[in-house]
Amino acid sequence: MTKYDELIENQKTLFSIGGYYTNENAVTPYVKEEDIEHIEFCIDCLEKSLPVLQSFILPGGVAEASIRFAGQFEEEQSEGWYHLSN
Repeated sequence: MTKYDELIENQKTLFSIGGYYTNENAVTPYVKEEDIEHIEFCIDCLEKSLPVLQSFILPGGVAEASIRFAGQFEEEQSEGWYHLSN
């Protein structure tokens, strides 16, 4: 399996998990422990080839947009859209 093929398989798994958390009617994805371990292994391998992070950019915007987003999150959370765990 090439690195490209592994990336595609990992993306499919991650999108399946992401789809579950964004759709209240979604079927629970079947993800095995070894799937997660494999994704973590691939990430570790890819990170080794990256240069050391010297800085990063936080996305900006205006205060009103931040307040609106926070309000939407609280509203959706109260409606049961988000299920946050510890």
